[in-house]
Amino acid sequence: MVSSIPVSGSLETQLQQEFCQSSAIALSLFQRAIALVPDLEIDPVTHEVIGTPIADALGWQFTRFGLQARANQTAAIFVQESNEVWQAKIFGGESGKRSGSYLAPKGIGNRAYLPPVDPETRSQLGAPAEGSFWDWVESTPSIPIVPTEGGKKSLSALSAGSVAIALYGCDCGNSPDLTRFLVPGREVIIAFDQDAKAKTRARVNRSIARLARRAIAAGCSVRIALWDPALGKGLDDLIAAHGVEQWQQVLAAAPSFEQWQRRRISGAILQKLRFPLGNYQPTLQVSVPDLSTSVALENIPQTGIVGMISGKGTGKTKLLTRLVDCLERVLAPGHRESLQRGLGRRLGLDYLHDTDRAEGRKLGGNGEPTYRLSLCWDSLLAIPLKDYPAGSYDLVIDEADQGFRHLINGGTCGKRGMRPALIAKAEALIKGARRVLLASADLTSLELDYVSALRNEQPWILQNNYREDGYCCQFLTDIPGQTGSRNRARGAALAQLIEAIGRGDRLWIAVDTLKASKALFQLAIALGVPEKKILRFDGDTSSDPAQRCFADAPARWISQNKPQLVIASPSLTSGVSIELDYFNLVFGFFEGQSIAPWDVDQALSRVRQPVPRIVFAVAHGKSQGISAAQNALTYQADLYRRTELLSWFSGNRSLLDQVDFHSPSARYHAASSAERNAAMAEFGLSLRLRLEQAGNFVSLTTADPENPNLQSALELWKAATQQVRQADAAAIARAEAIDEETAIALRQKRVLTLSDRHKLSRYDLCQFYGINPDKLCLEDILMDANGRQRRQVEAWEFLVWSKLAQVKDKQKLDKLIQWQQPIPAQDLPGAQLLTTGAEILGVRELLAFLIQTTQSGNYWTKDSPEIKSFVDRCQAHPKEVKLCLNLTIRPSMQPTAIVGMVLKHFGLKTVMKRDGGTRKTRIRTRYYQLDMASLQQLKTLLQTRAKHYQAEGFQMRTHPLTLLLLEGVADGQAISTSQQQILEAHPLNHTLSQLKEAS
Repeated sequence: MVSSIPVSGSLETQLQQEFCQSSAIALSLFQRAIALVPDLEIDPVTHEVIGTPIADALGWQFTRFGLQARANQTAAIFVQESNEVWQAKIFGGESGKRSGSYLAPKGIGNRAYLPPVDPETRSQLGAPAEGSFWDWVESTPSIPIVPTEGGKKSLSALSAGSVAIALYGCDCGNSPDLTRFLVPGREVIIAFDQDAKAKTRARVNRSIARLARRAIAAGCSVRIALWDPALGKGLDDLIAAHGVEQWQQVLAAAPSFEQWQRRRISGAILQKLRFPLGNYQPTLQVSVPDLSTSVALENIPQTGIVGMISGKGTGKTKLLTRLVDCLERVLAPGHRESLQRGLGRRLGLDYLHDTDRAEGRKLGGNGEPTYRLSLCWDSLLAIPLKDYPAGSYDLVIDEADQGFRHLINGGTCGKRGMRPALIAKAEALIKGARRVLLASADLTSLELDYVSALRNEQPWILQNNYREDGYCCQFLTDIPGQTGSRNRARGAALAQLIEAIGRGDRLWIAVDTLKASKALFQLAIALGVPEKKILRFDGDTSSDPAQRCFADAPARWISQNKPQLVIASPSLTSGVSIELDYFNLVFGFFEGQSIAPWDVDQALSRVRQPVPRIVFAVAHGKSQGISAAQNALTYQADLYRRTELLSWFSGNRSLLDQVDFHSPSARYHAASSAERNAAMAEFGLSLRLRLEQAGNFVSLTTADPENPNLQSALELWKAATQQVRQADAAAIARAEAIDEETAIALRQKRVLTLSDRHKLSRYDLCQFYGINPDKLCLEDILMDANGRQRRQVEAWEFLVWSKLAQVKDKQKLDKLIQWQQPIPAQDLPGAQLLTTGAEILGVRELLAFLIQTTQSGNYWTKDSPEIKSFVDRCQAHPKEVKLCLNLTIRPSMQPTAIVGMVLKHFGLKTVMKRDGGTRKTRIRTRYYQLDMASLQQLKTLLQTRAKHYQAEGFQMRTHPLTLLLLEGVADGQAISTSQQQILEAHPLNHTLSQLKEAS
């Protein structure tokens, strides 16, 4: 039992004043919930110590005599309704100083504060006079609860008429004591402190989000109480200073968690847009339309790091030309061939692959040896370091943000395991340069950090704040959670595009996918636009003569050819701008699949004239990479965890020592990937705020579902996409059949024509599926779905063929190791992660169960034991599921959704039927089977390809899944049929605990 023990009268008065006046706690509630005790209880007659109340309450071992005399202490103990001690506030001496220490009993764990509530407060809250107050709250979901941090705050809120539950701090939202109150239908209003410090506020916001998601997953609705920190840090400060009415206004105005989250995300996005340089300060700031005529060369350093951040079309390239005009040695690497060829021409450099060679030296366009070169990062190994001694050259990196992302994160620089060598060469050139010139409209602290870390020096930064006149932009996006809103928004943009084409407007159309580029081309043809009046610039056409001429001199090409439509994908580089006053409208269709919002901003600004823009952008894009983390440290941790898993699964324990986690390039990869993930997660919002911040006039438009043109536009779009699919397949079917020698020769070419790519696609299809080239038909190509089915079949093969994943991974690792450089973690292979991760998580057992159930004519439901067992494993280990299988498990996902996601990963479809439900409940049960057609097609493919693996000496895995899939092929092979034997061989908990110990 905890009860008050007499303390000094003056001290008791001061403590009562602190709680009841400074924190606005009702006196009756204070007297019921707070016990005041001294550190020593003294017998009034004998004056002997008869108790140590503070030590007893906190579970301390009391030491009476120490080396120094100890001041007397008093504690205000927060008592639970159960009469246990929740927390004590310790005051030293008899001064009653307000700044006491809060301490919880030893070993108590993460407990919530559920105090005894006095009759007056019960009456105010409408609670029964007798019985447990908190049992009443638990049994009444209509009562909102207010989680807050600190016992005084919860007592203050209770005194003000709100049922508040205190946590030890904002990070304690996972307290098990909250579980009983988080039930469907209850409203939860989170009222944590309103901290002024940005770092603390960020930590509190993360804690709010965690608790909110926990409550939402339990079926609660969540709002977030917000107020001006100037009114008081905690809710008790707010109530004490401004009254209960102000607190009630705060509660009434509390936004939903979704609204709060949007505001928070918007604030974070705007912070990055307004301060892209982070902690760096510009050395020179200007606001001029043309840097090249406004900045004197003598003001720019001749050595070191020079950063230039300036908007599009403000003369950055012209200034760079002046800076390197008379230098003997200049290198300008970048991320796209057409960009670097054009940049080289403007800077007076020769493009690397346009040079000739004589006696080991490169010859420029004038026939003389040249050391002034532009090139792609991918070609960096062709540059001998001996030709560029340290301090003898300038390194020009235009569009530095895109260039470094391409070098360190991009797919093409990772081909054939070349990235370790490319990064090593790039960093050697950065370190050795006399001067490194970094230029971009979107230059950020990430690029400056990377180069500064390599050169160990601080940058000189020129920032141009000039902004051109903005354009009017109609912005269409989907509404998250509203079914069909994405399609309606896309349809509304397409309907306006169709009207503009009908009027004969000259249109620039920016897209972010090859698929959209092709579909819009087909749509325009269907609407009667002559093919010669359309310029399509994408991955399939960028090497064609017309497209090359356009990229080299866009104004001249447009003036000569007068196109009605230009369709531009990301293949059109950021160095191309249209200064000509020619286009009436700019459209944008962005599916969030490839380029980030900053690249979309560039794409919409290709046309410099402020003509109106009509933009469709999805609300949420797709993260690309190993982890979906939006924080650099979390992303790094995921990379390390993935490498650790691969090291453990492969038995190569030395792998962790070979992989680069801490170099400047590794830090840049983690930071830039996390930044991109954050932008893609809120793709539509990030893009809209970026356009607004650039000075454009953006109006958010909602599609009218009653618009008759909307549906017809979507039907035309669907027809166009189907035509593209058919036309692509027909082009592959018509391509010339080639042999292995020709295929090898084509793969070694630096640039492939569309015809070459079709030949290789035809060859690869025939090789994979074992089809006679003369018998390849359209159905085979359509079935392959642009390689998706091949990837799914390979995933199955890793599950049924022993050692196949190890062999594939070793081939990739050998290519990375050959350079004798640290291995970038992002380039590590993942076949063994898939195989062993699937084994540990029970994927093979699940698939075997589903196939066996279907073949026996039975069904499964979400409540089938095998389904529940698998789902429980996935939900217990979502991080491992993401790293091994690249599947995202969310707490709110239904069992059938998780199983469906796994089946989609492996290319299987399901069929579903429902019963009529019971007459009493009318709850209908859903029953599932695998689609027999897709299952049979898969088995046929696996059995056909089995001969290839048997010929190469691979052995089938001893598992029931093998027998189910490779009937006939696996006959006579000893296959274990006991699921328990498999589980015992790879016990999940044991394996994961070993991994935990290893890490």
